Amino acid sequence: MRFIFSLLIVLNFGFLSAQTYSVTNKKAVKNMDKAIQAYANRDEQSAMKFAEAAVECAPNFAEAYYLMSDIYGTWKDSENRLACLQKGTKFQPTTLGYLNLAKTELSLGKYAEASESARKASELDVAKSYAERLNDIYTKAEFGKKSVANPVDFHPVNIGKSVNSEFDDYLPSLSLDETQLIFTRAVKRSEVEIINDHNDTQEDFYLSEKQADGTWSAAKPFGNTVNTKYNEGAQSISPDGKILFFTSCQNAGTDSPHGKSYGSCDIFYSVKTSIGWGRPVNAGTNVNTRYWESQPCFSGDGRTLYFISNRPGGEGESDIWTCKLNPDGTWTKAENLGKKINSSGKEQSPFIHPDNQTLYFATDGHIGLGQSDLFVARRDVKGAWQTPENLGFPINTHNEEFALIINATGDKAYYAADVKDGYGRLDLLSFDLPQKLRPVPTTYIKGLVYDAETREELFAHFQLIDIQTDSLATDSYSGREDGTFMLSLPTGKNYALNVEKEGYLFYSESFSIKDTATALDFFEIEVPLQPIRKGHKIVLNNIFFDTDKHELRPESVTELNKLLNFLQKNPTLKVEIGGHTDNVGSVKHNMTLSENRAKSVVEYLVNQGIDSKRLTYKGYGSSVPIAENNSAENRQKNRRTECKIME
Repeated sequence: MRFIFSLLIVLNFGFLSAQTYSVTNKKAVKNMDKAIQAYANRDEQSAMKFAEAAVECAPNFAEAYYLMSDIYGTWKDSENRLACLQKGTKFQPTTLGYLNLAKTELSLGKYAEASESARKASELDVAKSYAERLNDIYTKAEFGKKSVANPVDFHPVNIGKSVNSEFDDYLPSLSLDETQLIFTRAVKRSEVEIINDHNDTQEDFYLSEKQADGTWSAAKPFGNTVNTKYNEGAQSISPDGKILFFTSCQNAGTDSPHGKSYGSCDIFYSVKTSIGWGRPVNAGTNVNTRYWESQPCFSGDGRTLYFISNRPGGEGESDIWTCKLNPDGTWTKAENLGKKINSSGKEQSPFIHPDNQTLYFATDGHIGLGQSDLFVARRDVKGAWQTPENLGFPINTHNEEFALIINATGDKAYYAADVKDGYGRLDLLSFDLPQKLRPVPTTYIKGLVYDAETREELFAHFQLIDIQTDSLATDSYSGREDGTFMLSLPTGKNYALNVEKEGYLFYSESFSIKDTATALDFFEIEVPLQPIRKGHKIVLNNIFFDTDKHELRPESVTELNKLLNFLQKNPTLKVEIGGHTDNVGSVKHNMTLSENRAKSVVEYLVNQGIDSKRLTYKGYGSSVPIAENNSAENRQKNRRTECKIME
């Protein structure tokens, strides 16, 4: 097979035997014949020796240069391969010679030269046999030229020796509040003394935490429940920092060291508890297959997983797939992200920003500057992905760029690179992301759910809803053990937060950050849930009226339907809807206005099927304030609608 392969190479470059060589020097020809035979026998060192002897005898021996270029290619020595191809095309111009020269120049970032070589190859390709390949090279070369001429602002900074080590440190992930940095480290295997190559290392997770002064703590191993003596890598931390998704691969054809596996590499997850990280669990057959699944990323909405798979049904060598978390903890069947994102090549390292609208990933299938470039894609208003955009030079180069993450506020990126004066071969770095590449700035809510009477922490269901579109932004749960939760708030929108638990009145809150251009300081709230009991009441914070009007505004539908659902789940309850105003205006006017507003809510519920005998309404005007009417903020609190349990 190797001999046939070598003959095909020789044929492609335009020579097969001494009769067709471009030189007649007998000693050179004899050495060239020996070089071809050695190459056919897989003896590349001897083949190179004889080819070099051939060009010593005949410095214009094009075929020898072509053979040497092929050997340098197998050795991944691009500089010497380039030199040989330059000489080969000089002495014997061929289509394939110039094509390979263009490919090599492209791989070294010599975009102008690659463009010219592709042009020359096209001129020689009379039959247009290589038209598609040459057009691809030419397009990439022209893109590279333009990118280098218009660089983006890029000033990476090493994040320090507290995180980076003498080993390779890479694939970072970040909690929503930027307090936890988790990354993969390739450490020395216990049975080896010196690291010679990657076979002498195994991958573990390390954790560093943000200190009060903004620096990172000394990185520590993640823990033995997740780390093993085998490889764990490509992890993603949930927004609240309580679930770690990661890749675990089989060892010598057996199950993963973390348990049952379905393919060569599977996605697992571990849940943080009060005593540490729990035993990893396989994500199941809707996520994993008998093929390869890796590089998970869990979204800021708390219910969507993105990952890489080479399963059938994709667009290329490996694609980005996605699935959603069901209420019962299972996953929906995985779906391919589609042709707009996935290419005929290899997609890698998806990162969905907490805004849930901006996706960063690496691919060698879209037009880029080299082996694999970083791209950003955004959803349109209908949720469809738009054409990916290359992050530009020098974030991308002719080398392979394969992963980065962005903080919640969208202004800083983290990635791994081999840099001069680093602590190891690969170090973690950060840089300020150019404005045009940034996602939607995102803040977050940190909350605690508890029983309003006993203050016992509660495991509760919460939803964040985009009020304008009545669409679900986040659907998740507070912690089982501590009642805490954290969720992202992309700016530029108004949100309704609803928290519910069986046996309790639901909790309603609103967050208005529609006019905010940049991310705000985070919100920290307490969520006291009232047990369902006579006399208990809740404020319906997401029912809206225009000034001095009693007609329900469209944005109220989300809250009204939540109240409707609550009454349907608790069919024995009778409630009073109470309307309240501030003290602006006459007492009589405010009483009438508040009563009409309460009546509007009752009419909506009755129209949706709730028995009118279960509902009463009352206007309180400004008689029951919950804050002093001494500021615009306090008056807004007093303008409210309440639901009170009567029976």
